[in-house]
Amino acid sequence: MSKLLTNVSVVALSLVVVAPQVQGAVSAQGEREQKTTNVEGAGINVSGRNDIVATDASNAEGTGPGLEISGGTSFNTYVFKQRQREAGAGYGRGTHFAADDSRINFEVLGKAGPRLDGLEYSFLIGLTGNTEAGKTSVEENRLKFKHRYGTLIMGDHRGVTDFMAVGAFTFHAGTGNVLGNHGNVIVPTTGVVVRDDPAGHAKNETKVTYVTPRFGGVQAGYSFTPDGNHAGEAKVATKVVATAGVVKPSSQNLHEFGVNFKKEAMEGLGIQLSATGLFGEAKNTERFIAQGHRDTASFALGFVMTYAGFSLGGEYLNNGRSLEWKCLQDSDAGRVYNLGLGYAQGRHAVTLGYLYSKRKLGKNRDTGYDYGNTTAKIGALSYDYKVAKGLKVYAEGVAFNYKTSSFNQAMAWNTATTGAPASASTGSNNGHALMFGTAISF
Repeated sequence: MSKLLTNVSVVALSLVVVAPQVQGAVSAQGEREQKTTNVEGAGINVSGRNDIVATDASNAEGTGPGLEISGGTSFNTYVFKQRQREAGAGYGRGTHFAADDSRINFEVLGKAGPRLDGLEYSFLIGLTGNTEAGKTSVEENRLKFKHRYGTLIMGDHRGVTDFMAVGAFTFHAGTGNVLGNHGNVIVPTTGVVVRDDPAGHAKNETKVTYVTPRFGGVQAGYSFTPDGNHAGEAKVATKVVATAGVVKPSSQNLHEFGVNFKKEAMEGLGIQLSATGLFGEAKNTERFIAQGHRDTASFALGFVMTYAGFSLGGEYLNNGRSLEWKCLQDSDAGRVYNLGLGYAQGRHAVTLGYLYSKRKLGKNRDTGYDYGNTTAKIGALSYDYKVAKGLKVYAEGVAFNYKTSSFNQAMAWNTATTGAPASASTGSNNGHALMFGTAISF
């Protein structure tokens, strides 16, 4: 009986990260960072005003600003089994509870009058609700200006390689299917690549973004990040700092480009296409890792087709040699292929996904030692049930198989490229995970 109870989902509060935005503006909090808690929420107009995003300002001063609050959290139950159950910190217990993907957004929205041609403006602070020691903080702090000539975003926010990309991640149910929260309980094999964002990208670091209006279904955007380690009021730092003896290379002077196409091709048939990429310099790591790291250059191509409740999507991600150690020969930062098929009808949604990735760890140019390759294969099935507006329950099953040429090769690569101790490396791993959860949004 106790084992049965352990494997039963526990339902609890969860709030989804649904970033409020000025009407018609481009959201820098797109689907890609809402995979796990994609529940519709309307936000709360704290100011009590209903005209803060009015489409027609009747006076020179406009109709703002006003305050809106939105946010969320989720509670998940994990049941899992894997080969490397005690590697690293040890994930071998087999069951886990977590309050995942918590966030609350405070946004001030306003609209200028005819004197400024109806300029819409907003200021947002997004706070993570993660109560883990040292993790609770502001995730996003940005200004946004929307005009008929485009949208300008300034501050700490996601770039265009994030919110302009499309793929199966835009409609996955559950915690995000093949790219969902199973990674919280699975021990990753050293060197394996499982991601949907380009290597070297700046997540919520300080940047400036411009996105054009949409013309004929086409929209383009550009983001510039001076420092891939800078956020908020931090001082400038042009060298990478080792954390607990481990060096994590990062980018600077990072340029992100994005273009997408979204249109109803015919009655009931929707088509979305995207191409995103980034280019930048590697920050100085030579005082820790001899010869330093290569510059960043990676790109992604994605598509989504929808018809009669069905969705088919996919993405190809090529990381090139982004931030690879210069002493490596014939190496790369990984290529990822993922596909997803979904169907939604009424209160129900189900998605099936598959991800495959391969990475060449390369050879040591000085010693000739071959570090081998890594691969990842993940299959997942997810289901959502919308209980009420802003409330859903979900279930997800994932099977995975991570492989490396050998543990000794992976360990040698990890130590040589990051300075990590042998205990920080993990060999091939395979297994499965089941997740049950509930989410609430406002």
